[in-house]
Amino acid sequence: MNNESLRTILSCVVMCLIAPALAEAGLAPEESNGNRVDKPYMASSGSVSEESGITVGKPVDNGFVFFDGKYLEPPYMVSRKGLDIFVNDKIIETEATRHADSAKQVIVQRLNLVVRQYQERLAKDHCYFFFSEGGEISLEPYIAAYELPRIVRMLRSDVRAQEKLQELQRINWHLGMEAESLKTLVSTFFAPQQFDKRLQELGESLLRVEDFGLTLGKPINKGFVFLDGEYLEAPYIVTRKGLAILINRKMIEPPMRLPLEEPPSGDVDPEIPAQISSETSLYDDIFTNYIRKKVAYVQKHYTQEEERKIMEQVYRSLPFVKAAEPDERYPDILHVVTFRGEVDSLGLVQPRRKPKFDKQTVMKRIEKRRRKYEARLEKGGCHFFFSEGGRISLGRQSVIKKLPKIVTILRSAKPDDVKFKEIRQTGLSAINSRTFSSLVTNFSASEQLQKRLDERIGRRRLGPRNVR
Repeated sequence: MNNESLRTILSCVVMCLIAPALAEAGLAPEESNGNRVDKPYMASSGSVSEESGITVGKPVDNGFVFFDGKYLEPPYMVSRKGLDIFVNDKIIETEATRHADSAKQVIVQRLNLVVRQYQERLAKDHCYFFFSEGGEISLEPYIAAYELPRIVRMLRSDVRAQEKLQELQRINWHLGMEAESLKTLVSTFFAPQQFDKRLQELGESLLRVEDFGLTLGKPINKGFVFLDGEYLEAPYIVTRKGLAILINRKMIEPPMRLPLEEPPSGDVDPEIPAQISSETSLYDDIFTNYIRKKVAYVQKHYTQEEERKIMEQVYRSLPFVKAAEPDERYPDILHVVTFRGEVDSLGLVQPRRKPKFDKQTVMKRIEKRRRKYEARLEKGGCHFFFSEGGRISLGRQSVIKKLPKIVTILRSAKPDDVKFKEIRQTGLSAINSRTFSSLVTNFSASEQLQKRLDERIGRRRLGPRNVR
């Protein structure tokens, strides 16, 4: 569990503890003309009371949302209507149990926090699968960009429904889900070509070519490359495209995961933006960006104990903060109530992280791996790459001894279990059942492969010349 998740949980727990006291002290959320709309709304779940009101987020053009297997087109409007949370017109979370009015106020605050989290994560290109039966699947941007396409192809395929369910269970999509939810996903899945285009654009953006540039290798006529069982024809050009490595325009190593934004330098003490007023929300982008810069400056120039005191003063001085009290048990937590009626718990001390890599270090690491792939090919070696992760490499001598046997086995009409056993007996013991399945299912050869292998091993025959 990361620090963000821990802070979120702590915030919710603390809020539940202090909300009754805040209400008694006259610091309970007030009605306003901001995000809150004083109009009764009755959802289909029947869990909404007129007093709970409505919270409407800003439209989000990023991210991806599916509901009961069907893709929803952006923009996405995350909202709370009573005790239900919606994305566009779909209920994705509901608080169906009846509560006393005192508890309802705390639940509304929690749901408002959930609305903000969904909105923020969609803005950062997360992908969600929601289900009317309950449960959700959340994919962070890298998983969505580089692993989801394979799953989408599987869901669109003619594979039997039971096999699709088994594959989803294998990748743990069933955890925390109702059994019927995955069945719904398999039976009703639909995503238009626009979804594929947006997913491809996300993948391109995560490469960060503008920041890290491009390195084109020279053509190599030696060696052999297979990607998910498909033979790639020589010559081979090993390329570093931003943070990823490609061979002949096929991604064989996804981009290194780095923060999408450079953290503030902390060199300059930022002033409170003029746009911040008594009507500003705790969740406004202008405010959160200001706090990021302020924390960076304070951490660079002051100790951790000084940071706690300074940040408390900063929050108290904001024009939209009505009341602010430190937690009695957790001194790093400040409970804040705004003039808009928002109640939240803010951390006064943030983790002090140093960047793991600077730009030059990152480029050197990726370039080193690119050259390593090139070097093995230049020596006549072989690479088997798998899009799910993993790589099997053979040196020059192993190519001569093992690759002809492997190709002959893959071309044969033998049952898959026999092929698996024989391939492992060739010395390719690193292959597991999953990578083997990818290798057998997608295996394709060409006249070039046969010709190059014949030349490599002194015109030895590999068996039948038929190419599939």
